[in-house]
Amino acid sequence: MDIFQKIKQSNEDANRLLKLTEQIKNEKKYKDILNVIKSIRTFIYKNKNLYSTFISHISIHKSTTIKKIFIDKFKEKYWIVDEFGIKNLRFDLYSIERFNNNPKIIGYEIKTNKQDLVNDKKFEKYLNYCNILYFIVPEELKEEALKKINSSSLKKHIGLIIVKKELEEYKIIYIKIPKSNNKVFDIENIKRKILETGYFKYIYGILKINN
Repeated sequence: MDIFQKIKQSNEDANRLLKLTEQIKNEKKYKDILNVIKSIRTFIYKNKNLYSTFISHISIHKSTTIKKIFIDKFKEKYWIVDEFGIKNLRFDLYSIERFNNNPKIIGYEIKTNKQDLVNDKKFEKYLNYCNILYFIVPEELKEEALKKINSSSLKKHIGLIIVKKELEEYKIIYIKIPKSNNKVFDIENIKRKILETGYFKYIYGILKINN
């Protein structure tokens, strides 16, 4: 079921939204198009449940796309755990270096809308379970993400990556490179916990326990 079908079921006035979107296709004047977009935005904001469903649908799609980009790029060098839960936290991506005698652990938090980014009050706690933490955001959230990072007392351990689409390709751009907190983790114990608890969606790379 697509988003407009959900809209139609959740609100009797959805037909108005569909008609307005059709107007956009037919409008030739820039001013008229802006008025149509403004009307759509006003309609969605007045229907909060509808707006939340719409934003959630977009955010999930963006987050899934970003995860796929990172997994495809780094799965040969890292064990990557998708949605790893520990204590009362959940990493969007949790990666462990594969070919290093003293492997570093990198945590990733993906934020695809401003509200989710601004309301994240737990991000500093992730550094209890990794050496560095990255926020991954689309280009339009770059400044907001930098503002959040720079407000933290742990900012030197928190980095920023933006994912930017150019033509048909996505580019990974490192905006801020963090420094390791140099915490030493029992990697084998962490691997064991990951496998025993099952608090993850998927693991990329064969996660072997050495002892």
